[in-house]
Amino acid sequence: MWGGAMVWYGIHKTGIPDIDLEHANIDTYLELARKSGMDETVFNNLIRALTLHFEHEESLCRDLKLNFTDEHRAEHQRLAHLLKLLPYDEKNPKEHLEFFKQMLISHISDFDRYINKAPD
Repeated sequence: MWGGAMVWYGIHKTGIPDIDLEHANIDTYLELARKSGMDETVFNNLIRALTLHFEHEESLCRDLKLNFTDEHRAEHQRLAHLLKLLPYDEKNPKEHLEFFKQMLISHISDFDRYINKAPD
């Protein structure tokens, strides 16, 4: 479970270079946390990166006229709120990683994989 490099958020390519790069960068943060430990600084940086990514993804989708649903926007808001309230627990770094893993896999499969050009 904890061996090998992780690819959670970047598992599905959207075809939008900026979005795919941000997903890969978040995976890099998670890999760092897995290898070095999920200390409070890494935890807070990861939450900040995810929150900023959600905002940037929405902006890109709007600017590029991509398929970005109201449900997707609502899910970003729900996740951003959840992340804001998520307490850091130094005793359970693997549980934090598992939470992020499940959250991102679910988000990709339920929402991000549908980002594409909106129908004309």
